[in-house]
Amino acid sequence: SVLSAFLGWCAALDGDSDGVPNDEDCAPGNPDAWAIPTPARNLRVGTSFLQWEAPVDPGGSPVLYDVLRSGDPSEFGSASCIEPGQTDPLAIDTGAPEPNELYCYLVRAHNDCGGTLGVDSQSTPRVGTACP
Repeated sequence: SVLSAFLGWCAALDGDSDGVPNDEDCAPGNPDAWAIPTPARNLRVGTSFLQWEAPVDPGGSPVLYDVLRSGDPSEFGSASCIEPGQTDPLAIDTGAPEPNELYCYLVRAHNDCGGTLGVDSQSTPRVGTACP
C-alpha cells in the first residue's frame, strides 16, 4: 500500500479582514458588518420616552434602531415608525398615548446585514413595518 501525507495549512477566506470567514459573513466585502444583530434588550417605557440596551451581539457597526408603535400587541405589520434609523438607544414618542389608549412598542436593531425584532412567546420571528 502507498501511504501519503499532507503537510500543509488551510484557512477560510476572509476577504474583508473582519475575522469572520466569507462563508459565514453576511457582508464579506464590508469589514464593518458580519451578522444581523441580536435583538435590542430591556425596553423601558416612560411617560414620553423609550430606552433600551444594545444587542448582545451587534454583528458589526453601526447598529441602527427603528422604533415601531402599534395599538395591537400582536400586529406590527402596519405599525407606525416613530423613529427610523437612529443610533442612540433612546426615543421620544411625540404621539404619546392618550389616557386609556393602548400603545405597544418594538425596537428593531439593524445593520448592513439586516435587522430583527426578536421573537414572540411562541418563538416565531416578529414581523414589523419597514421604516423609511
